[in-house]
Amino acid sequence: MRATDVAVSADATEVVFEVSGMTCGSCAARIEEVLVEQAGVEGAAVDVASNRATVMLAAPGTVDGLAAAVEEIGYGLTPVPSGRPA
Repeated sequence: MRATDVAVSADATEVVFEVSGMTCGSCAARIEEVLVEQAGVEGAAVDVASNRATVMLAAPGTVDGLAAAVEEIGYGLTPVPSGRPA
């Protein structure tokens, strides 16, 4: 997993997503790029091997905008419920 070079605040909230449609490292890099461009996102790391994206949000809030942004480039993004291993 590669992390985007972004300083993350101590009060950031980590949200884990399952990513669908991702097949290679280039896919992961593109998804990560789109995620970090979204308002309220302090950092993101996408792992093609586990089909997971970990996103650091500046404050808790809706993730609908993140899913919509990722869907625009042809992938799916679904939050992993709390308590489920990441």
